[in-house]
Amino acid sequence: MIDPDGQCRSDFRIWFGNCGGVSRFGVKMSMKNKVLSCIVIIIVIVCLSLCTRMGIDVERDLKVLRSDSWFDDFYIKEDKVFMKCEITIQNKSNQDRYIKLFANMEEDANNGLIKSPTVSGYDKEGNDKFFVSANKTKKYKVFFVGDFAGNTVKQDRNLPAIELVVMKDKVKGKISENKSWSDVVKK
Repeated sequence: MIDPDGQCRSDFRIWFGNCGGVSRFGVKMSMKNKVLSCIVIIIVIVCLSLCTRMGIDVERDLKVLRSDSWFDDFYIKEDKVFMKCEITIQNKSNQDRYIKLFANMEEDANNGLIKSPTVSGYDKEGNDKFFVSANKTKKYKVFFVGDFAGNTVKQDRNLPAIELVVMKDKVKGKISENKSWSDVVKK
């Protein structure tokens, strides 16, 4: 049906109906343009769904088990703050993963313990990449290391918010190439 102003009553009819091929904007659309428009819309929806799905998988399949992780201690040495934590990482995916760990310690940065709120995590040998096998759970002693800002008081003893970043390469990084890690860290 056509309204008194010449428009179709149903949006469906605008695309596929028998309204003379005139859209609500007054543009005559051929069947070919209608089909192409529908195909483009479907492709966009599928792409958005796939992008969203891939993001959810990484978040769901790889995570820190906070119930089995905790903050242990912190100390200051050579203008660095070392925050020792026990971190349990669960990998539910079917792929082995190399990851990096970052902690957000906004309150400690605001109170002057560390210079930057985001600090990197290292294992007891000084490697900044952690390996978790497919469908396994792995526990690590993690040292989150930040630059000392002058205040020797830690804001709290809670486990910080931890971000996992999946790495594509398998090269292990060290915190310092010119110093032995064992000289810097307490075990």
